[in-house]
Amino acid sequence: MKAEDLNLRDLLEFEPSGGIVRFAGTRTLLLDAVALGLLREQLVRTFGEPIARQLLTRFGFAHGWRVAAALEHALPWDDVKEWQQAGGRIHRLKGLVTFEPVVPRPTGPDAPLALAVWPDSYEADQHLERFGRSETPACWTLVGFASGYLSRAYGKDVRCIERMCRARGDAVCRMEGRFTEAWPPGTDLSMYEEEALDKLRDALREPPTLAPELLRPLSAEDDAETSHGLVVRSGAMRRVLALARKVARVDTTVLISGESGTGKERIARFVHDESARQARPFLGINCGALPEPPRRALRGRDRPP
Repeated sequence: MKAEDLNLRDLLEFEPSGGIVRFAGTRTLLLDAVALGLLREQLVRTFGEPIARQLLTRFGFAHGWRVAAALEHALPWDDVKEWQQAGGRIHRLKGLVTFEPVVPRPTGPDAPLALAVWPDSYEADQHLERFGRSETPACWTLVGFASGYLSRAYGKDVRCIERMCRARGDAVCRMEGRFTEAWPPGTDLSMYEEEALDKLRDALREPPTLAPELLRPLSAEDDAETSHGLVVRSGAMRRVLALARKVARVDTTVLISGESGTGKERIARFVHDESARQARPFLGINCGALPEPPRRALRGRDRPP
């Protein structure tokens, strides 16, 4: 069996009159998305967002790990690769989110293990409904699920994070997964640490302190914004990117004008990468470099006098 052929008829077992529901042979519960949203709200308001994030990410990780373990021998996979790559399909079949693979898939030594776009995350919807716009990505259980599934399937720790999130105002949610050691230094993976909850608990008991490095004056390098390969320092360029982000959330035609060499294609690519179509290829065409079409041969009365 291939991952793309999975469907609920093969995986879901239930009696129409009610009772035990099984998914891939494992007892499964049907949970209301709003109930999970209410739980998120209570956790955040009671313990703060860092601890709530830790708990929900761990819950998602356990969920993904168990699903991968249940599916390993439950179906006649064509090969182990199909089982390893089935996590995105399972995300969709369970109603958690719509999964769209990124095409073309990045290649090379720095390419991520997993890359996906989530257009309609239930978790982003619930976070927006409970708290409004977030400053940080909010699909904690979904990245946890992806991490747990991939870690079990590959037999090695995989950590997934969100590069974009609708709860933060982005057009879609975008997940990236890598083996733990493949993440660049400084990447925030704290929600996966074994002792993270203990550290947070101890931190809540102590008065906050301001790190000395936070007291130094900001330099131009500190104030630079980096996004999709663009480094922005001027106020005018920040306004351009802010407008581009707004436009990217709307399905419409955009005209970018400017002199040659000012970076129009870079902005067009930025709009594409921030839009709901980012999983599809970006095609840049330099119209000025296209040759003129050959002139039609003139015959008979079309020939000039």
